[in-house]
Amino acid sequence: MNTTSHVIRKARNLEGPTDAAAQTDLHREEVVQSPSVHSDVLDFLPKHPDGDTTTPEASSANRFNRKCSLIASDMVAMLLATLIALLIGQGTRALLLTPAMHYGLPQSQSVQAVMLLLPVMLIIWSSYAMGHYSRLKPLWSETQDFVKIIGYTVAVIAVVLFMSKAHFSRIFFLAYWSLILLLVPTCRYLTKRALIRTGNFFVPVVIFGNGPNAVRTAKTIETDRMLGLKVVAFLDLSNGTMKVSAGSGVLVTADFSNIDKLQLNQKFDNPHFVFALDSNEDFEANRQLINSMIIKCKAVTVSPPVYGLPLDGAEVLNVQPCDSLLVRLQNKLARPHNAIIKRVVDIVGSSLAMIVFSPVAVALYFLIKRDGAPVFYKQVRIGRNGKTFNCWKFRSMVPMADAVLEEYLDRHPEMRA
Repeated sequence: MNTTSHVIRKARNLEGPTDAAAQTDLHREEVVQSPSVHSDVLDFLPKHPDGDTTTPEASSANRFNRKCSLIASDMVAMLLATLIALLIGQGTRALLLTPAMHYGLPQSQSVQAVMLLLPVMLIIWSSYAMGHYSRLKPLWSETQDFVKIIGYTVAVIAVVLFMSKAHFSRIFFLAYWSLILLLVPTCRYLTKRALIRTGNFFVPVVIFGNGPNAVRTAKTIETDRMLGLKVVAFLDLSNGTMKVSAGSGVLVTADFSNIDKLQLNQKFDNPHFVFALDSNEDFEANRQLINSMIIKCKAVTVSPPVYGLPLDGAEVLNVQPCDSLLVRLQNKLARPHNAIIKRVVDIVGSSLAMIVFSPVAVALYFLIKRDGAPVFYKQVRIGRNGKTFNCWKFRSMVPMADAVLEEYLDRHPEMRA
């Protein structure tokens, strides 16, 4: 039996016994030629290099391995932070030649437990509650969550130490938490990379939809590989077809009038379901199906057909009792204190960068000056409120580049935009 026939039979088992091979192949041709099937769906086959061996049957094992590995990496990172912070404290003691001062852990064992065990418990529990080990998030979102976790944990530990009136090393305290802030995200990233290479990271995703929104959602999901999601099937609710992206990625018939009969959770080993329909009317028509899937699954993601909005800092509002969904978009720089902070960071950061990289800038100056042409290049840019300004930068082009470009375009007018 060839691969295509095997995929068709495997998928058709969702609704009952398979037909004859000739009838199955004929049905496949009719479905693929259906005008309701978006062409990009037929072409979309997720490609994960670096040891992607994920199969539906391995989904549960991947979830367990991923969760345990990430928790273990956090514990290893915090252990390394402790050891390095102790070395920093001892090194400071030797450097300052003041043995009477505390440069490591306090003498009290109870205070030691507070400084070492309580942070581990708080960080792992908070990370687990925020879904860092199970509901993986984009890297930037997870990093923001982790910074908040560290802030809350440091505040709790500081209050406990203050109330205990114990003597402890401030140098160790600062070094320990600085290292945790650096090592934990780094170890998580390296652990995820290792899990990807060993094929123990991805879990399956089944998308309800077959149009442009479904394709865009699938590409979005697989753009960030650290999410740990892999699209394995598209389900077309309009004409009852399913495209399985295993083997040849064929479309097969499925009866969605009885979702329990399909046994999607058993078929794909408890996948993550995403509804990516192309219009509000489609969502309204399938509201009962969405509610049914929410009852049967731990979580269901909805991808509305809305694109091109500035979603950074967006807040989802659920208005009761109407069950209306509102998304509040925020311009954080419209707040005066945020604008002031950004301006201060821009000025201080650029000033420090100029000082740090000044030797490199001097070296570039003399290297560019060797051809005798001007070192800097001036270009007019559009700034805030449409105001123009002169932008100066090191010349990386040939001398008189504007004139050379204009002469080239005169000789080749077809190259003009």
